[in-house]
Amino acid sequence: MNNKLVIGLAGMPGAGKSVFISVAKEDGYGVVVMGNIIREEAASKGLEPTPENLGKIMLELRQKEENITKHRGNTLKKKEGKGEEQET
Repeated sequence: MNNKLVIGLAGMPGAGKSVFISVAKEDGYGVVVMGNIIREEAASKGLEPTPENLGKIMLELRQKEENITKHRGNTLKKKEGKGEEQET
């Protein structure tokens, strides 16, 4: 069995999320920023990334009860071990 560590991070603007991401990336952890996944979905639908459009997409994905990382081709696996950062 392959055990993996998943850490969820949330915080107000300026709380240090980007600093945490930088340290995690330096230590070789994969990083997924959920806001970027929502923005990618908007782009794939040809929608402007307005708060209204992003909010609708977020709710649509939640209503489908899909794991959002699976929705975009299992981004966690793609990013795993690459230490790539996606901006918040």
